[in-house]
Amino acid sequence: MVKRRLENETETCHKRPTASPLTRLPAELKNAICDHLPKRDIRTVSLVSHDLRHAACDKLFGDFYLTWDTLAPTRDYLASDTCGIAGYIHTLHITKHSSYAEWHYPELLSEFMALCPQLANVTMVISGSSAWLKYVRCDRVTNMTVVSGQVQRLQTFNNVNAPAKQISFDIDHLVGFPAVKTLTLEGFTVQRDSILNKDGVHEIIPLSRISAEKDGSTPVTRLSPTRNETVAVKRLVLENCIWQYPYDVKDFGSIEELEVRLSRGYTVYSHNERFHSFVLSPPPTVKRLTIDLPVEPYHQQLSWTPLKSHRCKQLEYLSIKGFHLPGIQFAAALPASLKQLRFEVGLTQDKEMFHRLDAQADSYRDTFTASTRARSLDVELVGVVEGDR
Repeated sequence: MVKRRLENETETCHKRPTASPLTRLPAELKNAICDHLPKRDIRTVSLVSHDLRHAACDKLFGDFYLTWDTLAPTRDYLASDTCGIAGYIHTLHITKHSSYAEWHYPELLSEFMALCPQLANVTMVISGSSAWLKYVRCDRVTNMTVVSGQVQRLQTFNNVNAPAKQISFDIDHLVGFPAVKTLTLEGFTVQRDSILNKDGVHEIIPLSRISAEKDGSTPVTRLSPTRNETVAVKRLVLENCIWQYPYDVKDFGSIEELEVRLSRGYTVYSHNERFHSFVLSPPPTVKRLTIDLPVEPYHQQLSWTPLKSHRCKQLEYLSIKGFHLPGIQFAAALPASLKQLRFEVGLTQDKEMFHRLDAQADSYRDTFTASTRARSLDVELVGVVEGDR
């Protein structure tokens, strides 16, 4: 029997699917497209084809966010994952601190980082001192940011004032991260105890293995770093941090790039004797130096002259904010290696003050050239009036 199709009968044949133009683009263009898309759109694009999914994986999993509660199950998943997600992770964020987990399960963090061959950046919030970091190891991380949980709690309550006492961070506790070149610390009292230890030797015993050693079942792993194995940070960023006697910034390593920043509410640290000593005489190894304080009304800015007794022979870039604009003797004392000077000061509403800045910049250039017999200095003087702060 022949069955005739009625005119109003639904068409049963299907059109041939047309490939998306995205699938025919070169790999470079696919990567460029993913670079400019928000994560929500990247998830959608990753469903188009296998090639686009491969291009999107780096954007989807490159920044990986964890808490201590999810660290163990995520580690187990990545260890058995056949899709290779761990290979795309280049930045790890630990967003919540846990004092118990930090001291009892530091090896979990080491094991997780060992699964990520491309891991280069770590950002974490820690609950207390940095001592537990001695038990963590990863020789691939080059950039580390550590934020005090104390600061995070204050920010939760919109408290911008400095705490009465900050927790300590010892740079030598990063001995398990020998490749770290850039270190950013926020909200700590920074120290380095190895300068007080003539032998420079530390015994590190993980708390999770102490009980096992007492039972005789498992020998304790002891790490004994010497001075040749200490952290070699080249770029140090200190945000709302302070250091106290007997420590000085030069004790924190052969720093080439140094940034010291104090936000509003933390300017009380600028009256510390150690901070005053640092501004007058920064570490001699520094090549790029930034001292960033809030721009206060003119009468509240610091009046002492930065770098008054410096020994910086390699300094190439200098940026200062929150101080009175010093006289031409400041330019005469600058090192001959300096290429760029940026000074940001608070001004009154007097418009003539801005014209004086231009004249002062010219004076700095002339004085610097005459005193150092070097090339002309690139000077940028920025004035901020009270209403623009």
